Amino acid sequence: IIENIQLLHECKHDRDEHLRQVLVEAQTDNSIDPVLIPNYYEEDQNTEEDDPEQLLQMLSIVNESTTNAYSASNGNQEQRYLNDALQAIDNTDRPEKRMEPK
Repeated sequence: IIENIQLLHECKHDRDEHLRQVLVEAQTDNSIDPVLIPNYYEEDQNTEEDDPEQLLQMLSIVNESTTNAYSASNGNQEQRYLNDALQAIDNTDRPEKRMEPK
């Protein structure tokens, strides 16, 4: 048993020493391996500032398409109102009123 404990301590010491070496190498070597860099590196096409008008137009299109999808999925306006009202009631977390028989 004592030999196994000694062997375990030696392995632990070797593992700790190896970990220290790996950490030291990682801290001193900050270069990126050229194999990891693609040959066709391209610049970002969005380097210029985006046009605010163009962004607003894109948001408007998204809003319109979302509204149209919502309208199409819920049918007519009365049905949407009813669904929204029922959803609001469900979200209130109020205890339900129980009517007792007379």
